[in-house]
Amino acid sequence: MAEGAVHIRRLKYLLLLVAAVPLLAFHAPSSDTLRYYRSKDDLSGWIYAQLQLPLPDQGQKARQLEATLQSSWRAPRTQPEKQAWLDLLANAGYRYLQSGDIISSTAIYQKAFDWVRQQFPDADPEFLLEHILKPLGNNYTRLGDYDQAIYIHRMSLKVATALEDKDAMAATYSNLANAAANRGEYALALDCCRKGITLADKRSALYGLLLSEQADVYQQLGDTPAAQQSISQAIRILAQQPANDPAAAHWLYMAYQQAGDIYAASPQQAMRYYRQALRFPYERLPHRRREQAKLFLRIARLYAAGKEPDKALANLDSCAALLLPGKRLRAVTAADVYAENTLMDLCYLLAEVHATQGRFDDALHYYKLTFATERELRQAYVSAASREMSVADIRTRYASAINTAYTAWKAGGKDHYRQDLLLFMEDSKSQLLWEQLQRLHLRAKDTLIHKIRVLEQAQAYYQKEALQQGGADSSMRQRQQQLAYELSRLHKQADHTQQPDTSLPLTAMLKKLGPKNYIRTYFTAGNLVYTMELGQQGIRYLDRTILPADSLQYFRQHYFDEGPQAMVSKPAQYYRDAYTIYRQLFRAHPPEAGASYCLLLDGSLTGLPVEALVTDSVYKPAVSKWPFLVRQATFSYAYSLRTWYAQYSTDPQSPAFTGFFVSGQQQRGNLQGVAQEKTLLQEVVTGELYENAAASTTALKKALQRGGILHISSHAYIRQDTLAAPHIALSDAPFYLFELHQTPQHPALVVLSACRTADGRYMAGEGAESMARAFVATGTPAVVAALWNVTDATAPLLMQHFYRGLQKERNAAMALQQAKVQWLEDPSVSELHKLPYYWAALYYQGNAQPLAAAAGYSRYWPVLALILGLVGWIYSRRRMRG
Repeated sequence: MAEGAVHIRRLKYLLLLVAAVPLLAFHAPSSDTLRYYRSKDDLSGWIYAQLQLPLPDQGQKARQLEATLQSSWRAPRTQPEKQAWLDLLANAGYRYLQSGDIISSTAIYQKAFDWVRQQFPDADPEFLLEHILKPLGNNYTRLGDYDQAIYIHRMSLKVATALEDKDAMAATYSNLANAAANRGEYALALDCCRKGITLADKRSALYGLLLSEQADVYQQLGDTPAAQQSISQAIRILAQQPANDPAAAHWLYMAYQQAGDIYAASPQQAMRYYRQALRFPYERLPHRRREQAKLFLRIARLYAAGKEPDKALANLDSCAALLLPGKRLRAVTAADVYAENTLMDLCYLLAEVHATQGRFDDALHYYKLTFATERELRQAYVSAASREMSVADIRTRYASAINTAYTAWKAGGKDHYRQDLLLFMEDSKSQLLWEQLQRLHLRAKDTLIHKIRVLEQAQAYYQKEALQQGGADSSMRQRQQQLAYELSRLHKQADHTQQPDTSLPLTAMLKKLGPKNYIRTYFTAGNLVYTMELGQQGIRYLDRTILPADSLQYFRQHYFDEGPQAMVSKPAQYYRDAYTIYRQLFRAHPPEAGASYCLLLDGSLTGLPVEALVTDSVYKPAVSKWPFLVRQATFSYAYSLRTWYAQYSTDPQSPAFTGFFVSGQQQRGNLQGVAQEKTLLQEVVTGELYENAAASTTALKKALQRGGILHISSHAYIRQDTLAAPHIALSDAPFYLFELHQTPQHPALVVLSACRTADGRYMAGEGAESMARAFVATGTPAVVAALWNVTDATAPLLMQHFYRGLQKERNAAMALQQAKVQWLEDPSVSELHKLPYYWAALYYQGNAQPLAAAAGYSRYWPVLALILGLVGWIYSRRRMRG
């Protein structure tokens, strides 16, 4: 421990020494000195000589230190060499942090953390806590990757607790509170604040920091009086700290800014606090450009809210000068932005101010920079949860951008505004799914891909073990957390080998459309619905209408999710509600008769059974006479234009059929419809059919790699049904959706004839986290799935109609539509079962033609048969005459 303390003092001395280089007549080690250390194989001396090299700014010093890591002639072997290596890593991370390069700083600190675990497990814990774990966790918080921040801070807390260091524990609780509050876990954040407050000296700067963290949580909870009281106490304590305490100075500077935010409802009081921060002596805040930029942004936001755009823009210029030095704002491009939350907020506020002034081109330029910055931030996140939160949080900004583009188009009619609006609509949709699809085609190193696959298999094993044992014990949870952490880091590393493709090759995409084939893409913002239709020639129309989100949610939940009772008991009311939604959504541009539409639904429209809407206001008691939209056109669905294009870019596969039918299940009882479905399908399909005991997880894993058609008829469980992970019930064990990642190949068409396989947890900007989505994410070109419960009375015959139609019609979406129409026109089907609850659950997602023509079958065979028949008839007539 004493040796560790010496190392800590040496590191602090070095940090102060290098920072003071411009003020001292310091003589740098010569190149001869560096060569001498190398010739003597003195790695420690060589490293510390490199640390003493003076450079004019923090960024240059950080890059020099990182280059030192690469130029070392060997790895450290002895304990002193390992400590010197760790000093080098910690210094490089610190210098990058001081220069404002959070991404590089995080990467270096992460490298240090990984190196300690692998090569230096007996590193001094005080050093590890103060100079590696603490800045690494705080960097993840700065980036917005709160899951990773919490993970690292909890490791810090274990180290601090083992050291019995109350100050370190209190400081870690402060960091945990910050990350938890940003993640929306306010109860955890308050608990951490209170625990830290009990540990800290009430006169210390750390106590003031904890009070300011507590004030932030109260503000997020809407408890303004408590927030004001906490921040006032924090400022009073922090102002009493010695002037030469840099940490206290930084915390006080940020507390002034935080106080301004808390008093935002009183602009004059808020501005007083901001001005106190502006008057803060610069010499007490060296290398704090990021925090200074935040101050100018806050002031600009206050002026913008007060409708003083010129003053807002002046402060935004000051903010930009710190974040983008040497750049003219109007000349900044997507290549200039980087992963920084303050930069994203700067671009967004610039867009908003310019939009209020009617300067639409400038506004749209800054909106694009906002979204480019968010993408950079998202790529820097390690955890999937942080990426999901980022997509959800940016959605309101997409709504503003789309509204501005629409307003600009309506005002001037210029087509480039429609193009911008289409880009915003597309970029707001299923971005995480698109990243997953791109990851399937990464050209990363084979060793990296192999590591990812091995870890995914291990992760699937632990998840399955925990589920089958009824929960994970503490050791298994720890293994799962560590595995998830390692896997997330490897995915991030693989992602960096190929930047996400954000291009939108509209011309190439639209070539996939045939005559009378259209795409309608939607964006919802509150009660507003934006609609754009695309055809072979480009954008056909753009529209905005009002459709109350509550009425859409009620319609889906009341008539479908809650069962058939509401529709059965009040069919006339259902008819009126269905027509109202049709009129609101389609009145201005009704679908063409006989056309095919791919719908990219969004927000409150997600899961809407469009085919079940009716096109005429006149109600008729006979359901078979209702003018359902399914009779008028073919509808399929996709998550976004990019995912649709990816699904359509796959080669058609052989229509070989593999079916799984599990009717006998102990937990849920027998499914009579499954057995009937198998019987009916045997009349129209040939292939491998697995029933009950034969329908095992092993057989399914093999079938997943065969290609063709995979049909599954069984119980399915989504996350809302059970605490367990979503899965399909098979004869021997559940098949969990996370196991799909273990299969490199997938069928062309997956038919999930099971309840709610297209339903699941809703993710803002992404849609439902459903079984259908899981198959798409692993490369399946087309999926048929159910939005709500399928019934034994409907599914078997509907599926038979579908497969019979598929033998005649390569367009699988059209085959499903025709199966539904055939159901409605079948006189043997009761009027009750013609209500849309019974037939509209199954929907088609993706490539409408994923299958090649069956062997020996061609669309030209009927014509050829007719010609041969005609020739035979003429020949026979001539013989008769002879």
